[in-house]
Amino acid sequence: MAPEYLVRGQLTEKADVYAFGVLVMEILTGRKNSVYTRGSSSILQSVWEHYKSNNLAVCIDPALQGKFPVLEVSNVLQISLLCTQASMELRPPMSGVVEMLHDKDRVVPQPNQPPFLNASVLFDKSSSKSSTCTHGC
Repeated sequence: MAPEYLVRGQLTEKADVYAFGVLVMEILTGRKNSVYTRGSSSILQSVWEHYKSNNLAVCIDPALQGKFPVLEVSNVLQISLLCTQASMELRPPMSGVVEMLHDKDRVVPQPNQPPFLNASVLFDKSSSKSSTCTHGC
C-alpha cells in the first residue's frame, strides 16, 4: 500500500501508481510483497539494492529460465521503482509510466532511494510462521 494511504488514509491516483509499481515487481520477481522470511528484505528493498549494484537481472523470477531481454526487463523494474517512490510527488503520472513502457529508447529517470521497513521487525520472535524465497531478489 502507498505510504500516504497507510499514514493518512489518502487515496489518490498516485496511490494507484504505487500499487502498479508493486504489482510489476511481484510479477517480474515471482515474489509477493506481503510475504517475508526471517532475515529477508522486502521486495522493494531487494529490487532497489540490485538496481544500485546494476544487477536487476538477478531479481527476475527463475521460472522464466533466463528467457527475457535483460535490458528491457531491467528498465521495467526501474520504472516500478519510480512508481514506488515514498513521496507521491516523486511518482510519475500513469500516462508517463505508459510512455516509458511503450518507448524502449526513452531514458528512464533515476529513482530516489526509498526509506525501507526492515522485514525482521515484522516477525514476532516467538512466531514460527515464515515462507521461503528461493532466488536472489
